[in-house]
Amino acid sequence: MFAGVIPAFVLVLAGLAKLHDPFLAGRFLHCTLNLPVSIAFYAARGLGACEVAVGLGVLLKMGRWSWPGLVGLGLYAAFSGLLIRLLLTERSAWTCGCFGDLFSGVGQRHLALQCVFDLVMAGLLAVHVVLSRKAAAARVGGPLTDGGS
Repeated sequence: MFAGVIPAFVLVLAGLAKLHDPFLAGRFLHCTLNLPVSIAFYAARGLGACEVAVGLGVLLKMGRWSWPGLVGLGLYAAFSGLLIRLLLTERSAWTCGCFGDLFSGVGQRHLALQCVFDLVMAGLLAVHVVLSRKAAAARVGGPLTDGGS
């Protein structure tokens, strides 16, 4: 059940960082999704709020609901896809802005490490979701359910 603690904490931290300073994440979204700059910064703040909400959902409903973990898994998969897209464009001077101004490494190596990190976090959340669903099934004594959502 506690496999989701670290990825959830990372989502909350990254979300708060984006809410505090959306510049790097906005630039990342502008570059990878070709969003207009003004919309990219609003999207970065919205993404930050979503990360905080999902991370808190995983932490507060630990083992009772699997949907926050599924949404978090989707976020990590989307982040990884965007990082891979940026890596394939060979723009080595870019950063993902995942943690706002807390950590803003630049370059292909940083992007590749962030992609691996996101995939590891997705794996931990996948384990969390599986364990949550098994625990919910054990509580109700039936097939795998979502535990009340």
